[in-house]
Amino acid sequence: MIREKDVIDLGNILPKLNASNRDWLKESLNIQYPQGHEWIALIDSYAKV
Repeated sequence: MIREKDVIDLGNILPKLNASNRDWLKESLNIQYPQGHEWIALIDSYAKV
């Protein structure tokens, strides 16, 4: 379960992350949640902006 404060934190930090940091976050989520995590798509979509 993702808490509202975690969503707010992601929204605040994602614009400040460079590509390397976004890749690290995505890979960390993939390790922790091998079945997938909803933030991965968000991180991917942000990288295309």
